[in-house]
Amino acid sequence: MLITLCWWLLAVLQLAWHGLLPPPLGNSNWLLAMVAVIPLLLMAPIALRRGVRGRFWGMFLVMLYFVIAVTESWSNDKQRVLAVIQLVLSLGYFGGMVWISRSAESRP
Repeated sequence: MLITLCWWLLAVLQLAWHGLLPPPLGNSNWLLAMVAVIPLLLMAPIALRRGVRGRFWGMFLVMLYFVIAVTESWSNDKQRVLAVIQLVLSLGYFGGMVWISRSAESRP
C-alpha cells in the first residue's frame, strides 16, 4: 500500500511541480512534466508487481528521481520543499520494496 501510494504521489508531484506551478516554485513546462511522468506511468504495471524483476526496475527508475531530488534540494533553494517531498516519496518506495524483499527472504 505504501509503495503504491508513493509511486502515484511521485507521478502527481511531477505533474504539479513541472507542469502546474509557476516559477520560482515550479517550472510551468508541460514538456518537462510529460518527460518526468511518462516513465512512471509506463513502468507502473511492472514496478508495482512484487516480483523480483518488478522490484529491480522500479527501484532503478526511482533512483533517478531520488538523484534529481537530491540535486534540486541542494542547488535550488526556491524549489527545495518540492525536492524534499520527491526525496521522501522516492525513499518511501525504495524502502518499501527493500522491506518486501527482506520479508520474502525470511519466509520458508
